[in-house]
Amino acid sequence: MNGLDPEGIRWIRTLLQRFAAERRTVIVSSHLMHEMEETADHVLVIGRGRLIADTSISALTLRAAGNHVHVASPDAARGWPRGRAASQSSRFTLRPSPA
Repeated sequence: MNGLDPEGIRWIRTLLQRFAAERRTVIVSSHLMHEMEETADHVLVIGRGRLIADTSISALTLRAAGNHVHVASPDAARGWPRGRAASQSSRFTLRPSPA
């Protein structure tokens, strides 16, 4: 949840969209992708201090909407799951996380 009531959500969306229409740079930090779809047309995704994506919200959604999950975990190095150091199927990949 974002902590805003429906009126507050509409108000902040309108404000941000007005700033963007005025060609101002608008920076919003959010993990709520649905809210970003409703508010933004272009996004930057930053993870661990590095730029991961610089794309349209529609392209990001299409890229992320796959049916494959990648998990990086220190447990993978210890043979989890099922006694294998790395496991891969058509829907799941588990690899040791970087040190």
